[in-house]
Amino acid sequence: MDTKWKRYTSIILFSALSTSVIAAETTKNKAKDIDEFSNISKSKRRSLAPHFFQKSIKDISIKEYPLASIHDAKLDEQGNPTDKSQINKMQILNNGLAALQKRIELIEKAQEEILLEYFIFEPKEYSTQLILKKLIEKAENGVKVKILLDKSFSVFAFDELYVQAILTHLGIKQKTRAQRRKITSNFEVRYYNANPFWGVSTMNFRNHRKLLAIDGNKEAITGGRNIEDKYFDLDRSYNFHDRDIWVSGPVVKTMTDSFHMFWNHDIVQKYQWPKSVKKFKIFDDKEATVKRNKKYNKWLKEEVLNSKRVDKLYEDLKIIGNENLEKTEVRECMKTTFVTDRPGGNFWKRMDVYGSNDLINLWGGDEDFKEKYIITERALGEFIYKANEKITIISPYFLLNQRASAVKDYLLKNKIQVNVFTNSLNSTDAFYVASRFYSDAFAWSDSGLKIYVHGSKFIENEMGVTDDKVKEATWGLHSKTQVYDDDKFYVGTYNVDNRSAFYNTEMGLFCEGNKELVSDILEDVDNKSRVHGLVITGKNSAEDVNGNSVDIYAGAEKDEVKKIKFLEGVLQPFEFLM
Repeated sequence: MDTKWKRYTSIILFSALSTSVIAAETTKNKAKDIDEFSNISKSKRRSLAPHFFQKSIKDISIKEYPLASIHDAKLDEQGNPTDKSQINKMQILNNGLAALQKRIELIEKAQEEILLEYFIFEPKEYSTQLILKKLIEKAENGVKVKILLDKSFSVFAFDELYVQAILTHLGIKQKTRAQRRKITSNFEVRYYNANPFWGVSTMNFRNHRKLLAIDGNKEAITGGRNIEDKYFDLDRSYNFHDRDIWVSGPVVKTMTDSFHMFWNHDIVQKYQWPKSVKKFKIFDDKEATVKRNKKYNKWLKEEVLNSKRVDKLYEDLKIIGNENLEKTEVRECMKTTFVTDRPGGNFWKRMDVYGSNDLINLWGGDEDFKEKYIITERALGEFIYKANEKITIISPYFLLNQRASAVKDYLLKNKIQVNVFTNSLNSTDAFYVASRFYSDAFAWSDSGLKIYVHGSKFIENEMGVTDDKVKEATWGLHSKTQVYDDDKFYVGTYNVDNRSAFYNTEMGLFCEGNKELVSDILEDVDNKSRVHGLVITGKNSAEDVNGNSVDIYAGAEKDEVKKIKFLEGVLQPFEFLM
């Protein structure tokens, strides 16, 4: 290993271990509060959410817009809305092709502005290329396109060179500089938290929000899907069962305003024209620069603008995507709540290193950080404690920190049925998370959680596909959804893990009062994860839907099982980063 990589490795290990010590000490100092929390009487349930947070979501919607907004049509005694202006229309997007088709519909419908905000945006995938083609067409016709992407080194792909190729294409037909400036201003890209990878702690604070919105207050889509083929049922090796929600109504303005809050934040980096390739790190290498630019211009011309495969996907979506889309109805939500976390969090703010009187406050800063920056988890807490009988949680990754464990214990003590749907070892895209999950899952099951883990096969009675070869792929779970009793739900970006709880900015929509929308979710969950999955029944035991004993890892290879068992203890000190 050369000196440079030894140095980087040392920095990473030191940062991770230092943060681990801080996290452990912080948790230790809060143990008393957590124990008290888990034993609060049932009569105080409605006031539980503010136990850790001073402000309610209602307070935030009034005083800290657009971090939250509540739209309540207020039903009368007969069940009729008294304020129809607060009704939002919604459609659950359970199917990947339907979700992609709905995005294309919104882009083609836009007249003024298109906003996209994503954690992953993969330019070499057909779905992304189709979206880009439609966005470029809109920019050429005067519609403002704004794309905000997280710049995480682990998943970041759509860099400045791709953007340069698009801007060059947009400006090349214009005769004057003013015309070029005007047309290229229609296509803007910015990046969230471009922190270098050696700043390990701050690097972990990612923008995990996912949003497509058009024309200020018209329509929007949020949910679990990133922009990549595997989220839209198009990948021949691995696909996700995921869930989005389309919405039209007054809540869209808040979602749009939240985008602009992130777009204009100091942590966001504006697009910069790529620098020339350098010789010996000093002199411009014009030949190498031209060669590099030609590569990206070729990508745009051949893989986006003139790709037969992309054009075929567009035509297929008109048929199969629309057919799948029509299988879930547009319905009305009488009470809608939107929440988003605050942008700009980092390691130093989380630990409040420079607290009151500039004294180091490493052990007390975490709660202040959560109070200011973490809004989505707070809203989830409020809805969890409104539940009277049952909660259903769908999350691709399921890890319980001490606070979440205290919430679980409280719910089970008060006879609230908790059903969890997550990935098996054979269906997950994150074996290291599976290692930690399986180390605790049997104890959780014994305590009263009903835990279903996903199978990994294509479901034959699922909706249509554009390519039969995707049926041979591995299929995992990626939706982030919670259902409370039979008439309230959340669809958004929040995973039940430490990354969503402590690091990522998240968002989502809650709906109350429409049992049909809840059914659209639960029927899909039942089919994909219960009927075609398995339920953990005890230590190293599981059953399928017919009560037959089955492999707890859902058919994973023996080498994969050995790997996660080996990693159980090794990864435990780093679970706070998962």
